[in-house]
Amino acid sequence: MNDAKLNQKDYNNNDGEDTNRISRPEGPVLLLGISQMMDMAELLNALPPRETADMLVDRCLNSREPSLIIIHAPTFKGEVHAINN
Repeated sequence: MNDAKLNQKDYNNNDGEDTNRISRPEGPVLLLGISQMMDMAELLNALPPRETADMLVDRCLNSREPSLIIIHAPTFKGEVHAINN
């Protein structure tokens, strides 16, 4: 197809030697470097107090950030309210 040729020197055939490096990143993952999966209880415990969360949500949704136009504010606020109850 398209007369493409693959030369042995064009790829690394190390039979998975790099898998440890790929599955264990050396730097931070997203901002905190999540080392293990968290269950729902752990995630909920990591949230700020309700008053703080409500203030942050309102501040975010009332900003003029163009990327937030994809968020339907009433639905998002309803989901946040459901999490807090």
